[in-house]
Amino acid sequence: MKKKNVPKKKDKDIKSSVTNNENSLVYKNLPNYDLFEKFIKIKKVKDYLNNNIFQGYYYSKTIDGIFKEIEPLLKELFNRFGLGFDVISQKQTIDCGSYRVDITPYKDSESLDFYFPLFFLNFWFYPPEAFHHKIIKKFIFCEELIISTSAYSQPRAACPEWSKTCSMLYAIQYQDMNYLAEVMHHELFHYFDFMVSWSRVDSKIE
Repeated sequence: MKKKNVPKKKDKDIKSSVTNNENSLVYKNLPNYDLFEKFIKIKKVKDYLNNNIFQGYYYSKTIDGIFKEIEPLLKELFNRFGLGFDVISQKQTIDCGSYRVDITPYKDSESLDFYFPLFFLNFWFYPPEAFHHKIIKKFIFCEELIISTSAYSQPRAACPEWSKTCSMLYAIQYQDMNYLAEVMHHELFHYFDFMVSWSRVDSKIE
């Protein structure tokens, strides 16, 4: 995606561009706000935000080495969620009976640098309690994700998989940040819908 010519934001404007209101008590009262504050103080993150976000629109610019700097914050976020955090390094196939899921390992560090800052920005504000249940156990990240049945084979950017691994699967190969920012939540809420339906069967699940 070609980056348009837009005015450069100053560092002091970064937080307000992400939260919409720098002084918003709504954001400051969220459980993971401390991680967000650490996130936006990282120099590479400031460069990322200045180059990628303008008036609510994402641009697809990668900052080399940013994943390594934000990885501790990602791990702490998943620790608070009570979830596993798995970046696939080997090809795997998940046999789900009526369909299978083929996942390939991430290609290179550029894929990680591109995807995970966007992921953090879209997930830090979820309350940990949203994931404190028995059905979802981990998030799995891979380069490519393909769902196959006897009738078709389809690449996906994300999908819930609750029959074998009890996980959310995310493919990091896609380069359209605006699409990814939508599909990250869309597919997760399919999992939440499943949990609501299953809780009617198992009263131990809240």
